[in-house]
Amino acid sequence: MKSTTRRALYRPAAGLLLITGACLVALAFYGLATVPDVSRLRQTNPSTTALILGIAVVLMALAQAFLLRSRLGIAMRATADNALLAMVKGVPTERVIALATLGG
Repeated sequence: MKSTTRRALYRPAAGLLLITGACLVALAFYGLATVPDVSRLRQTNPSTTALILGIAVVLMALAQAFLLRSRLGIAMRATADNALLAMVKGVPTERVIALATLGG
């Protein structure tokens, strides 16, 4: 994908995020929406934070290993890169897209 195409894909998402944030700020300003209380977030135990960070690192490593080493991961990367070429090479692209969609 060319860089100009990639930039064009991010612009609508950035605009949507900006509009959503502006609407939430306006609603909170006029008292129509409540702002969540974030004071409790600072009261977490440091060991809990370290545990959550460790679990996140392990899950990211597992996801990376899955995408780089498994047959399905390689097929998913090939389909994402060029679906037509992957189909010509024998990758069942419709099945791969369905599994990727189901997997989240």
